[in-house]
Amino acid sequence: MSQYIEAIEKYQISEIWVPPPVLTGIPKSALATQTTLRSLRQIWMGGGAVNYANQLPMYNLMDPSARIYQVWGMTEAGWVTTTVWPEKQFDDTVGRPLPGFELR
Repeated sequence: MSQYIEAIEKYQISEIWVPPPVLTGIPKSALATQTTLRSLRQIWMGGGAVNYANQLPMYNLMDPSARIYQVWGMTEAGWVTTTVWPEKQFDDTVGRPLPGFELR
């Protein structure tokens, strides 16, 4: 994990794609600080849902404008169902349907 965090800081990475264990593991590292992670603006996370309470430690280390987006299915087709919304999600859902679509 330390090399991953060091790379984010060194290269000022602004967007990452991670599975749940990485999302919840980064804040547990002693290297994870607001300084080392300040460049992150978007985190795409899939492979399983992570509730908001477990996303919060990561949010506390990132810029207030940063967002974590949960991808429904993290395979080739999952990305076509994902979009960026301007507001931050404070609930445990994986998002909302695109305009013109409904869920059953």
